[in-house]
Amino acid sequence: MENETATIESNPTNESPKKADLFKKILIIGLPILIVQIVVVYFLVAKLIAPAVVSQKTETLPLETEHAPPVDLQMFVLKDLIINPASSGGAKFLLTTIGVEVPSTEVLREIQNKEIVVRDILNTVLGSKHLEELADMSKRDAIRKEISAEIAKILKLGKPTNVYFSKFIIQ
Repeated sequence: MENETATIESNPTNESPKKADLFKKILIIGLPILIVQIVVVYFLVAKLIAPAVVSQKTETLPLETEHAPPVDLQMFVLKDLIINPASSGGAKFLLTTIGVEVPSTEVLREIQNKEIVVRDILNTVLGSKHLEELADMSKRDAIRKEISAEIAKILKLGKPTNVYFSKFIIQ
């Protein structure tokens, strides 16, 4: 009887030594096994599954279509042009950034060498438009074509393929 009370007093939580040993074994053996499993799953996903998913996505992308531009297109950008529209008396202005797309690097070099002339063309074309024309979205395409035609007149190695307005603010 004294032995039983001594055992109970030495283990006040009533946990048997077997349960404590089992918990230690789980920590010592189970935790490393869990970590190894996580690492294996990570490498399986990173090396096998993820590349397969990426390759499937790239295979489903459409190949070059009729509307896709040729690979060698270059962009000539004129930033923050300030232009006074016709009949505004200087009270209103247009702030715009224009990109001129050209078919090759040679044409890009040519247009870069003629930047002052291109700026003058843009000032002339856009400055001749009234506020109503500039604000009307349906007339933007005609303005693009007019700018493209005027720039094409000064280029010898090629002509612009498109004109873009990345900023078009009327104040």
